[in-house]
Amino acid sequence: MLVDLQDLAFDQGGALLVKRALRAMADGETVDVAGSSPDLAIHLRAWCRAEGHPFPGMTITKGPAATQRWSCAERAGWRRRRGRSSAATMGTRRARSLG
Repeated sequence: MLVDLQDLAFDQGGALLVKRALRAMADGETVDVAGSSPDLAIHLRAWCRAEGHPFPGMTITKGPAATQRWSCAERAGWRRRRGRSSAATMGTRRARSLG
């Protein structure tokens, strides 16, 4: 698939078009990106690295980061007490901090 950004800068909407094209792809498939913005290659390389996609030139290979990001993840922060809803727990915490 080819995404031609023409003169659209990557940080001014080009990223959304590339992200949309990658969303339709399976892991390992590629998207070619073309455009005339002078900083396109720099922004594209940084974005691919942050998103977990290999970037050999102006071709993006969809990496498995999007599907594996939340596998086996655990929620960080406070735990919900048994028998109490999160709203009731938060209300109790506010009352303690105010009183």
